[in-house]
Amino acid sequence: RSYQKIRGEYLKKKIPAKRYMYEKEPTPFKELSLSMQRRREMWLKYSVNFKGRRRNCYRIAKQAVMKALTHKMRSRRMFKRDRRQLWVMRLNAACRHHGTKYSRFARALRLNNVMLNRKVLSQLAIFDRPVFASVLSVIDPQWPERLEKWKTPPKQYTVQEMDAIAIPWIERQLPQMYTDTNVRFNRKVADHGAVEYTVDFGDPEQWREYLPQTPELANFNIPDHWVKDANRGSEPWKLDYLNFPGEKNDNRDYIRLMEPAKASQLEEEEKKEKGESSRLTKESSRDDWFNEEPQSWFDN
Repeated sequence: RSYQKIRGEYLKKKIPAKRYMYEKEPTPFKELSLSMQRRREMWLKYSVNFKGRRRNCYRIAKQAVMKALTHKMRSRRMFKRDRRQLWVMRLNAACRHHGTKYSRFARALRLNNVMLNRKVLSQLAIFDRPVFASVLSVIDPQWPERLEKWKTPPKQYTVQEMDAIAIPWIERQLPQMYTDTNVRFNRKVADHGAVEYTVDFGDPEQWREYLPQTPELANFNIPDHWVKDANRGSEPWKLDYLNFPGEKNDNRDYIRLMEPAKASQLEEEEKKEKGESSRLTKESSRDDWFNEEPQSWFDN
């Protein structure tokens, strides 16, 4: 039989030509076995709301349904996880509103055997705040005092109070500051009320050679790390912490750091007693912090 005759028969029967030699024609649904029909109906039942060939083409619909069911199983687990995160977030906001933290709140619940889950507690915090406050009072009676402390603004120090705290602390850290010629210190009051204290160390001769090359360091009111790494953030110290540990510092790092400085100080004092040249020829006092003219490495 010629190709044209075969091609004509295909066109007459309106059956598409096979792409491959051994390709099988799709079996009609009615000719399938009962188990195959049920299986196809089962898969196509889940793809009713799909679009395109994924809705009624069995092979494509089966793959699409398997992928959809996989995502659905994963979403069920993710939904529980997201709900828990939402409840924890709401409880954290409610605890912050009452002057405590969620971690402290959760620990107090366990210690006091309060068997309320996070969903119920978050709903109480949203819809019935007095009941939530009652639960918080049972497990943490000190929350009103803590809330009052959080709401209290920090103390605003005056310039005189800052000087009374900072200058003695610097003197305790650097006992040789007023007698050593290798030390320069300055104080500057900013326009916004803050006070900047700067202490520099080094050999004056080296500084006199180095400063003309780097004039930005000539202003002793600017710390060195501001010039080297200006964008680095630093946590500000609270003035209350400067009084700790007081006159006696038992910190091992501080002791290890000050050992060579104290040894050098004793060596210079011995030289001064013997009449030899020493660095301890500077005569200054606490009043020099308040001089209008800043100290410079070019001073004698």
